[in-house]
Formats: sequence, structure tokens, C-alpha cells
Amino acid sequence: MHTLGAIKERVDQLAAQIGAPAGVLPTYGRSEDMARPHIEVSGSAMAWVVVERGKEWERKTTLQLDELLFWIFDHVTHEMASRFAARHQKEGQDFRHPLFTKQLELMGTLEPRWRTRLAGELGPLLRQAGLCSTNTES
Repeated sequence: MHTLGAIKERVDQLAAQIGAPAGVLPTYGRSEDMARPHIEVSGSAMAWVVVERGKEWERKTTLQLDELLFWIFDHVTHEMASRFAARHQKEGQDFRHPLFTKQLELMGTLEPRWRTRLAGELGPLLRQAGLCSTNTES
């Protein structure tokens, strides 16, 4: 069984590895609303929850810490990569190219398995953004 404190400690360790700003990390045990994700624990179940304007938009539940961490850092790295891509746009280049490249790089820094999984989940979008599979496997 994982506690909110133990989950937060592990998230903070991983976040430090990639320099994640505190504002993109989830909250724990309570919602700030405004679509900032939060983490809940009930017995051995851990949940990723997104609430906006008082309405729950997303809830995913797992018994596996690795799965929860993947969900958290999929979000965190996407936020970081979006900010990176906005600052590094090139004329005529699909905005998603630097976004996905940076997100995959960040996920790979944290856990190579997560990078591979994310690349698989993003497959068609990566091809549309001009990123072939050889660029996503390194």
C-alpha cells in the first residue's frame, strides 16, 4: 500500500531529475480545481483525477505505482515539452515536432520503458509530425 506522502516523495525525486516546475506537478489528496491533476489513495488503489470548475473530467485508477507514475509524468513532460516547443518554433515546422521530441527525451531520462510506451501510444501523431519511428526509439 502506498501513502500520499510516499507517492509525493517519489514524484518529487523524479521531477528533480528533469527540472519539472512545481506548478505542473499534481496535488495530493485534494483538488485545486482548474484542471490541475491531483492524486488520491484509497486502500491499495491510487487514482489520477482531473477536476475543472467543480466537474470531474478524468479519473484513472491503478494498483501499480509504476502506472500512476507514468500517468503523472506523461502529463508533466507534456506540459514541459509544450512550453519548450512554444519557445523553439521554427518556420514551417509542425509545432508537434519539437513538442514530441522533447517529451520523449524527458520521459526517456526518467524511465526508458516509459519513453518506449509513450512513443507507441503516440505512433500516428509522431508520423504526422514528421517523426519517423527511428527518431523515437533512441
